[in-house]
Amino acid sequence: MRFLVFPLILLTMTFPGYVFAAGKKVHVKISFLYDSFPGKMEAFDVRPASKFDISETRNVADMKQVPATEKLASSFDMNPGQSKTFVLVIKNDTDQDWFFNASPHSIMPMESSMGQKFECLCNHMIYKVQKKSIWYRIVRFELEKDFNGSSVDLTHHIIGVDSKAANGKYREMLYH
Repeated sequence: MRFLVFPLILLTMTFPGYVFAAGKKVHVKISFLYDSFPGKMEAFDVRPASKFDISETRNVADMKQVPATEKLASSFDMNPGQSKTFVLVIKNDTDQDWFFNASPHSIMPMESSMGQKFECLCNHMIYKVQKKSIWYRIVRFELEKDFNGSSVDLTHHIIGVDSKAANGKYREMLYH
């Protein structure tokens, strides 16, 4: 499935990546915890007029090749019925490839797990961040129209995997 974001209306021009719906505000916080992983995951807004697939995952040489603009705050407000598409980015300036797995995200309060959908990176895969590169993945978070909570706190645990294990016993889990 391909998506094309065009800034056709004022709201989309002002807030690229958003689909708007009227209603109450829901405070959304997205965070990452790290275990044996040297990198840092950052979120960015999608560049307007970018062509992309949700779940698109690549290693590129330069940030200009990432369909992203400004760094996204770790928390933001949304309305029920709204979706937010953004880009997760890890910069690797070292001479070593990095491998990681994202454990299934935790959601707080637990009741907030109903009525939301996060097409993210916790899918039982091992990701490779190539040396001297920038890794990215395009994700989308959605709140259903009847979402009833006032906040959602989503946390991913990023677990480093050593190169030998990633290319050995976990080889079938490597994302291609």
